[in-house]
Amino acid sequence: MRKYLFFLIFLTSCNSSNLLPPRYDELKTDLDRNFIYGNVESIELLKANFTEDSKTEEPIKQSFAIYDTSGYQIEFRKYDSFGKEISWMTNEYNDGKLTKQSSSFDSEMYKQIIINHYDSTGQLNRTDFYLNDSLSGYSLLNYDSHGNLTNHSQFNPKNILIAKTSFIYNFYKTNKFSTKLQIDSTQTGIDTTTYKNEYDKSDRLVESSFVLKLFGSNKSVNQYDSNGFIERITSFENGQIVQEKIYDKHYNILQINKYENAVLSSIFYYTHYRLDTYGNWIERTAKIENKIGQDKGKKELYKEFRSIKYYN
Repeated sequence: MRKYLFFLIFLTSCNSSNLLPPRYDELKTDLDRNFIYGNVESIELLKANFTEDSKTEEPIKQSFAIYDTSGYQIEFRKYDSFGKEISWMTNEYNDGKLTKQSSSFDSEMYKQIIINHYDSTGQLNRTDFYLNDSLSGYSLLNYDSHGNLTNHSQFNPKNILIAKTSFIYNFYKTNKFSTKLQIDSTQTGIDTTTYKNEYDKSDRLVESSFVLKLFGSNKSVNQYDSNGFIERITSFENGQIVQEKIYDKHYNILQINKYENAVLSSIFYYTHYRLDTYGNWIERTAKIENKIGQDKGKKELYKEFRSIKYYN
């Protein structure tokens, strides 16, 4: 089933000792969305697996990302377990708006280009999709007077409508909905998804849920510390707990509890964080503790390293 993680964002200044109050109203740059602080130019992620005798293997590159001076990701490359590149993506922006995205996957067999068009108010109103240099389709988007998406129509290259999604909102505030009904119409029929958000007295999102007509419900519950930062996110599927994520004040993941049939089955730990002067982690250790089955007990999995370069 599709899984959605609803999370909130807080922004910091470039100094890690200067955490600012949480921001919940919008997600801005790619650095903000990934809780990365400072004017970052690039991030290289490496991973070193633990051996049976608790030693680490040689670190292998997992990914490499480049950001522009505004904090938007302009290049991303992903590597397999041997350090060989398996996919890449480049992004082009104009005044913070994504205008073109190029990507390749399956060892360069497929190349995709997405081109976005905006109206005079800055709203995205059309997206063209190209696969291996040929137009594969396009989408048209419409909004209400507050800038909320109301219709998303998909067409094939022959201008034939193949799918349409409509949205109906009930608002908690002008820019925050309490419920949203999504109606998906395709050639095979109509499906609906109902989204619901709940907020506390401090105007913080505390619960997000959605119900799929054919597949059931998902819910995410946010728990905050005394300073207003998220410290735990609990996820449910069809009324049963499936996962808990626990964070530190920098939104670094500390622990993931996984459940099977509402019974705790395993715990992933992320420990021994090392942070740079901006508050970004540059090293951490991953461990697992199995609670059920024959492979009970704790086991070290791998170490991760991030090499982060900043603009001067």
